[in-house]
Amino acid sequence: MSFALHNAQRTDLFPELAKIATHYLSLDTASPETALGWYTKNPYCLISASHEGRAWGYADFLPLTPKAQRLIEERILKEEDITPDHILAPEEIRQCRALYFAGMAVRDHHNVGNARCVAALLSGIFHMLENIYAEAPLEFLFANPTTYTGNRLIMRLGFTPISYRKIKMGGMDLYMLVLTEERRAYFKNLQQRYARFVSSMDWMTS
Repeated sequence: MSFALHNAQRTDLFPELAKIATHYLSLDTASPETALGWYTKNPYCLISASHEGRAWGYADFLPLTPKAQRLIEERILKEEDITPDHILAPEEIRQCRALYFAGMAVRDHHNVGNARCVAALLSGIFHMLENIYAEAPLEFLFANPTTYTGNRLIMRLGFTPISYRKIKMGGMDLYMLVLTEERRAYFKNLQQRYARFVSSMDWMTS
């Protein structure tokens, strides 16, 4: 089973993606309406996965402005408060130094097919880092996992808690990854390993 990957230009998938997102909403996550503002500003904020025309899952990756990066590091800006003004437009991606991993969701994470969807999304994320952000001075990835599964995933990817800034702020638990050459090589290896679950990536030709 393989999946077609898209950016936010594939708007016909939005209604199904919104239904998937509602299963994972919490006080610390952005609403589908907020996310739609992100996608309008920059379609590369979204990677969605479909199989035979049906939406199966998505991941949100936000290229942060310098101000937004500082506010997130200082625990002032929470995910649900991120607006399009905090996100770089496509033509500004070459300036991007930090990305915020706003989350990943699939229809049913207990299903084997959906585990493959997660693998396809990860392959797409790493492909996007290597291509869409190829000329950006990218240094940091941030994340705020709100589920046990999400926490395990980002720990596996190499994120670590910003413990020296551990501040209780509405449940926000900030993690960071420094994008070293070693980490880039690890991601490239995963991208190639999971590529068998990807049937197409249409953002390269949109």
